[in-house]
Amino acid sequence: HEAQHSHHLLVVSFTQIHLLGFFLCFHSILQLFVIIGTKSWTVIMGQQLHEIVTPHDHDVLSGRGNFVNYHAGNEHFRSLVRKHKVAYVACPKQQKGKFSRLIVEEIRARNPPGRFLKQDPVTKLWHDIGEKKALDKTRQALREGAPDIMKEITGDEDEDPSSTPQGD
Repeated sequence: HEAQHSHHLLVVSFTQIHLLGFFLCFHSILQLFVIIGTKSWTVIMGQQLHEIVTPHDHDVLSGRGNFVNYHAGNEHFRSLVRKHKVAYVACPKQQKGKFSRLIVEEIRARNPPGRFLKQDPVTKLWHDIGEKKALDKTRQALREGAPDIMKEITGDEDEDPSSTPQGD
């Protein structure tokens, strides 16, 4: 009876994890609509997007090194990625894109609006990388460590699904 009870707890736990993932996914999508409704895409209108001498604290910088890693905007960006990563991993594939849009919008909705910038190696001036590259950068950040998170969610320690015995 004890073994049967433990099995039941495992099933409930697995179901609860999927329901939690669905709820987190739905909640994040709802947040996206609230942000888009209150701060339109025109929030970056009037912002300088090229030949930026000094990025501000809400900007997310592309590149390598301590200056980029410890920049306040990059630290905030990573905190948003951490906040949404479990829900991102738990969501169905067709809903994953909403998370990158949500995070980019949250950055752009700050006051002053955050920009996704890259430095020109010759002039040392910064320029906005554009929406597609900002979304690409965000999707990559959300994917980092996803397999390990999925293993934690499912409780699956086996890294190779093909090694699982199949019934005949």
